[in-house]
Amino acid sequence: MLLYPSVDLLRTKVDSKYTLAVMAAKRARDLIDGKPMLELTDEIKPLTIATDEIADDLISYKRSASSEAAEDAEAPLEDYKKAGEEAGEETAEEGGEASAEAAEGEEPEAEPEEQ
Repeated sequence: MLLYPSVDLLRTKVDSKYTLAVMAAKRARDLIDGKPMLELTDEIKPLTIATDEIADDLISYKRSASSEAAEDAEAPLEDYKKAGEEAGEETAEEGGEASAEAAEGEEPEAEPEEQ
């Protein structure tokens, strides 16, 4: 259990608990790989050192424009199916031997090559 720094304090440093988890894990991995600590401490566990550094604002993050655009660009499943149909791809509902067999979990039979 994490007592210090408190999770509430750490959550004020980031926008979500997932960002906090990734940030702490990446910093802990850096410490394990031999990168220097940003502050002197008696702690020996890399994750504890990483959370201390986050709490003391020694580590921060910045969202890239591409990650924000990716979150906004998520299309619903119907749009995905429409895009496939426009490209000429068959879906399992439309039929076709290969797609119907794949939908049932069976391997499509390979047709013999003509020579």
